[in-house]
Amino acid sequence: MGKEKLRDSNIELLRIFTMLGVIILHYNYADAGGGFRLVTPGSINYYLMYVLQSMSIAAVDLFILISGYFMCTSCKRGIFKPLTLVAQVIVFRVLICIASGILHGGISLRGIVSALIPRNYFVILYVVLYLISPYLNLLLHAMDQKEMRRMMLILLLLFSLEPTLVDLMSEVTGSEQNELSAVGRYGSQWGYCIVNFVLMYLVGAYLRLHPEKTDKIPTGKLCAGFGLFLVADVCWSLLNNHMTRFASRSAYEYCNPLVICSAATLFLLFRRMQIKPNRIINSLAKGSFTVYLLHGVLLQFLRIEKFVNKNPLIYLLHVLLGAALIYLVCWVVYVCYDFVTSRLYRLLQSKVHFYEYEVKPAEAKS
Repeated sequence: MGKEKLRDSNIELLRIFTMLGVIILHYNYADAGGGFRLVTPGSINYYLMYVLQSMSIAAVDLFILISGYFMCTSCKRGIFKPLTLVAQVIVFRVLICIASGILHGGISLRGIVSALIPRNYFVILYVVLYLISPYLNLLLHAMDQKEMRRMMLILLLLFSLEPTLVDLMSEVTGSEQNELSAVGRYGSQWGYCIVNFVLMYLVGAYLRLHPEKTDKIPTGKLCAGFGLFLVADVCWSLLNNHMTRFASRSAYEYCNPLVICSAATLFLLFRRMQIKPNRIINSLAKGSFTVYLLHGVLLQFLRIEKFVNKNPLIYLLHVLLGAALIYLVCWVVYVCYDFVTSRLYRLLQSKVHFYEYEVKPAEAKS
């Protein structure tokens, strides 16, 4: 009962919208779906892409924030969950490799071996975060609200504002300024790093452990705040594209303060939504990880090149309906995958003892 209670349908709905945002991001990315590469510069669709991109860019941060919100209350972890995540990455990589080989006339041993390597930055960083999170929780529970608020302010200044300003400085000057970054020798890594994952985890934990002030913010102000962050990020991204040599990079970094604020604001809006437990929403949300793993392959079937320069309404419908269709297809794959693996995993758990650990304060151990 306790575990099921955590699946609040309002947050599960946010997971679904967040994953749809990831699909939209990659629909537009020049190196993925190709929207920005194919659209006519200066057209209405061109500017619509920037709006959609700024609306969706908080998706990855939101996933980690949600994890921090729910995982911050427990200091017990096991290795079984991260193993299943890595296993799913490998299974889908192998299946994609085989399907691609069949469609393109040959399956190579080298391709299969390469597919067995779980190359996925998000999964690797998430597993690392999952394993160290009990120690983060121990730290959080040792602080009162004032101390935790001070810590969050310092971390946001050092690992969000400062590295983003350094990246912006690099864009404006046309030369790398990475050695000024508080994240690492090679800069902020645009938020694709464990530093940003830990930061977003802590933001989610703070919202869970100390909701007193955020709960008092009127819904209207939260909506206005998200709108302000959105407009600011759209303007930033357009300036990136027209005035610097790195097109739209700092505006769309996961460590960008605007992106982090957008993620937190969206979460607060969905947290206060009154939705009764909904089995359809909860079931669809369970497939979000499968959607993340497979949506990139399915984007090529949307024939994006034929729609990016159509009437703006047609373009918007294609983006939104295409994202929804990809989500549903991937959800069906998830149901099939879960049907097969859930029985296998239950059997493994019953036959093999998987290592679990719980982090306790020193006084509790003594």
